Amino acid sequence: MSDLRKLTLFAGVAVLAAAMSMAGLAAEDASGGPVHRGSVRPYMLAPAHDGVTVCWISERECVGRLRWQAEGVADWREAAEPAAGRFHSVRVARLQPATEHRIEAFSGDTPAGDLAYRSLPAPGADPGGGLTFFVYGDSQARSERHGLVAAGVLAEARRLNQFTFILHLGDFTDKADDHAEWARQFFRPAQETLRRLPIVPVRGNHDGDGASFRMFFPQPEPPGGAPGDTDRLVDCGPIRVLVLDRFAPESTAEARRK
Repeated sequence: MSDLRKLTLFAGVAVLAAAMSMAGLAAEDASGGPVHRGSVRPYMLAPAHDGVTVCWISERECVGRLRWQAEGVADWREAAEPAAGRFHSVRVARLQPATEHRIEAFSGDTPAGDLAYRSLPAPGADPGGGLTFFVYGDSQARSERHGLVAAGVLAEARRLNQFTFILHLGDFTDKADDHAEWARQFFRPAQETLRRLPIVPVRGNHDGDGASFRMFFPQPEPPGGAPGDTDRLVDCGPIRVLVLDRFAPESTAEARRK
């Protein structure tokens, strides 16, 4: 294993251990201000050198839209969904690699939240100042402890100031069919972290049949198998992260092997 990969794994595990050691000190949920029970503030997934997907759930049906601006560039670019709904998924595309971006999300004309995304280095490129990805999982049921872990990850990411993302190993909630519980147990405790760090999700055995997982974590282009499958692929400079869902249907096995 290269020194870069060792550093990456160590950093993720070290932050998790440090955050969990403080878990007993928490007295309340880290969910922030009052929001609609089923709403979720914007978060990022499917990170790449040329784009990222932003998702959120609004309190009412509307058209979701984004605008974004690269650091040092005056112009804003925009994208919007083709139809109204409560769950929103909009791809920020055609970005320059290794560049800071400000992203603003809107539910109709109402601001839904802002995000900061540093696009990943191009596949095979030197990451310059380094890269780290953070690994944790099994965040179900204890939202206050999850909030501490997520806050620890964000603090360490800011300290390192490197290219980064979160690899979550699954079991987001113990009530996979209840979308409000996904919000309460996973998204709200981590909402500040997910505004800054994109997530690469892995489906766990507590995450049900995959229907809710696919809704919350859509992919622009699945790496093999049928559209909407739950495998994941991330290229980040010199490393490639491939996630294979052990709970995927056997009928997709041949396509996934390719």
